[in-house]
Amino acid sequence: MKPPACLLLPAVLGGLLLSAVTAAAADAEPVPDAFGFTLVPNAFSANPRLAMTVFTEMTDYGRSLPPVSAAAPVYFAAHDHGRQSEGEMVGESVFPTPAGLQETLFQALAVNGYQPVPAGQAPGLVLIYYWGSHNAMNDQEQIQMFPEQHHRQMLDRAMLVGGSTYRRKLADEFAYGYTFADRLPKQAFLFNQVSQDVYFVVVSAYDHAELAAGRRQLAWRTTMTVSTTGIAMRDALPPLVVTAGNYFGHETGEPVAILRRARRGTVALGPLRIIEDHAQTDLARK
Repeated sequence: MKPPACLLLPAVLGGLLLSAVTAAAADAEPVPDAFGFTLVPNAFSANPRLAMTVFTEMTDYGRSLPPVSAAAPVYFAAHDHGRQSEGEMVGESVFPTPAGLQETLFQALAVNGYQPVPAGQAPGLVLIYYWGSHNAMNDQEQIQMFPEQHHRQMLDRAMLVGGSTYRRKLADEFAYGYTFADRLPKQAFLFNQVSQDVYFVVVSAYDHAELAAGRRQLAWRTTMTVSTTGIAMRDALPPLVVTAGNYFGHETGEPVAILRRARRGTVALGPLRIIEDHAQTDLARK
């Protein structure tokens, strides 16, 4: 997953052939159980309910930078490091187009004042992002035969859900057992997320001048996951990225757990139009 040394700024294309997936209206609702049970499974729902996590961590350098907002934007160059397939090998999903996903990402970044660098101007940041799936070992016999591999894959997904801190917490659970507090609603939600197949997006922001000098100075990194249950990657990643818009460049401290509904879309020719209603279930305080 290491990004290449050569950084390119992809063009933002108009008239894209993409999945017009939009965030749909959703009532705020508590998680009924750790597994997000619904009467209508996602595979048969026109508005599937998606289990998401968003986590942003900042470095000391990132905290030292001036605040970014729509009134005080920061300009970036971006590089798509491409689709990754991690964990167990499974049948492939239906993928979003890279250009369509990039446009969704750029619009989500604009919520907090991050804008693509204009031609002829040096960027302040370089954003390197990658996306894909991380699939769990679901066969119980296989899990019993290869428990170390099973735990290692869960720890890898824990990094996507909550960074190194959450990974260490989960490793301690494997080593010493868990407590009642570890299975309260939010913690159960996070544990279920690392126990199942997820799609993910990772966006890392580096200082451009340092990177041009051959040094990597990370400012912040945002990781996003969404359960794959009953939904294709093409339909799941755009609402995931839109939902993460408020968290790019803003430290979360801990993983944010979110349930929200998204409207399935169709393939259409034209620019992406995001309809965001901001109605979501934020479990961060539970």
